[in-house]
Order: sequence, then structure tokens, then C-alpha cells
Amino acid sequence: MKKLGLIHDSSQEARILRFLERRKGWVPAPELAAISLQYCARIAGLRRAGYDIENRLEIRDGVRHGFYRVKQQPQFVKPTVTTTPTTPPLFPDGVGKYPD
Repeated sequence: MKKLGLIHDSSQEARILRFLERRKGWVPAPELAAISLQYCARIAGLRRAGYDIENRLEIRDGVRHGFYRVKQQPQFVKPTVTTTPTTPPLFPDGVGKYPD
């Protein structure tokens, strides 16, 4: 049985995690309920395992609608480091070197 971090690959938590990662956006709660009726408990387990899962609530016509997604990790760009000498070289133009 494979593991996703601390999560077994065949668990409802793993199925919810894969579903959220594939969708790459806000997923309505009823779609998660199709995987697990206790999806809130499964998401809490994923959060305890270290996954950053966001949720939001919308109220439309007095009805609450919940949505979940895996928070996107920032894409870091490796900075280009340029160095400029701040001190002059110890032996400029060969002065102070031992003769051959």
C-alpha cells in the first residue's frame, strides 16, 4: 500500500487530496461528499498531516455553499547573484609575488 506523506494511498483522505490537486481550483463541498460524507473530518486529517487546504463560504439566496482547494505553493525563482569585488586584490599586477 503506497503512502502520500502520512496518508495511505487507498484512504478517503488520499482520494480527496488527489481530487483537490487535479481540480487546481475551488471544489464545491458536495463533490467532496461524493467521496466521503465526513469530508470535513478527512480534510482535518489532511491538515494535521501538513497539507495546506483552504476553504471559503459563499451565501447565495440565504443558502451556504462551501468550497475547498489545496493552497498553491509559491513558485520561487532562484535569484541571480552577481558579485563585485569590494576590496582590491592582494597582489595587483604581480607585485609582491615570489620570483620564479
